[in-house]
Amino acid sequence: MNGDWLTTAKQSLPRLKKLVHRLEPTFVFPDIRSITPEFVEREQIRGIIWDVDGTLMSYHGSAIDPALLPTVNALSECGVVQAVLSNCGEDRFVRLGTMFPEWPTLRGYQTAEGHRRYRVLKSGLDDPGPEEVARILSSGGFTVRKPDGDLLREALRVLDVEPEHGLMVGDQYLTDVASANLAGVRSVKVPAWRGDTFPIAVKASQTFERLLYRFRPRSSYPGR
Repeated sequence: MNGDWLTTAKQSLPRLKKLVHRLEPTFVFPDIRSITPEFVEREQIRGIIWDVDGTLMSYHGSAIDPALLPTVNALSECGVVQAVLSNCGEDRFVRLGTMFPEWPTLRGYQTAEGHRRYRVLKSGLDDPGPEEVARILSSGGFTVRKPDGDLLREALRVLDVEPEHGLMVGDQYLTDVASANLAGVRSVKVPAWRGDTFPIAVKASQTFERLLYRFRPRSSYPGR
């Protein structure tokens, strides 16, 4: 599990100089309960891309936290389409697909030749399947992790939502917020939900990114 964090760090650190200018969220809320039907109507939000751990539930939880579930249900009822974009490991990714069968759960892969493949889990759909993923990874490819603007734009494409009507919601500046800014999409930053459940290594990375945000260049801006 901590290895998932390490892989994300390895992909992010070479781009840190650029990413530090992409940490400014559009909105900062105490938790997702501030994302009300009135808010999405006012802001013309038609699709939401969710981070999961620390946003909708505790670290590696098995379901949306009961305190947050009414908010998610209310958004579904008012017609907002939703998807999952997580930096978790492969086993957890498949598990998320079963936890959110009605939402597309997405993951990106890059082949050794530099081509992108996007895997979508939804209601029994798994495309490309685990065999193709295993082939990509065993042939010098790798998993594409947030922060990545193309990954977020692909999630919106799957939802059939234009970027100007999308919203990325997460608890991390360096992955969730930066992805939104790289994609030209608005973002909501929330504090980590049940932060006490996170491993020490992840807590350390969260402290690091808070320091990055605090001391970011004041030219930092939402990239819309």
